[in-house]
Amino acid sequence: MSKTNAKQSNSRRVIGIVTAVLGLLAVAFGAFGAHALKELLARLGTESTYQLANQYHFIHTLALLATLRLDDKFGQLMHVSTTCWIAGVLLFSGSLYLLAITKLSWLAFLTPVGGVFLLIGWVVLILHFYKTRA
Repeated sequence: MSKTNAKQSNSRRVIGIVTAVLGLLAVAFGAFGAHALKELLARLGTESTYQLANQYHFIHTLALLATLRLDDKFGQLMHVSTTCWIAGVLLFSGSLYLLAITKLSWLAFLTPVGGVFLLIGWVVLILHFYKTRA
């Protein structure tokens, strides 16, 4: 195996592990919000904020999983795309989860930053597939 292939394989492995952890957390946070936090979120009036965080968390975890399974050439652009999605989930969903639970308004400035990372991830994925020859 060449150095490039080994590096791509290792990068794919790390992204795969992070994706699996994000998937586990998406399910756990969804269940936690629906059961253990249900009354707190209702009292704070932040159920929809928490649900939005979980929805984007799930969607981008599934997108990460799909990129790992559908693409044979896990190159630099794919790595950038998946890294942006991971950062986006952590910042976008993470800030919304915390905002829903704590109502700390300063957390709201992280949400659009995370959203930008999610968007960049999609743009870079478009570039990846545009540049990839069949």
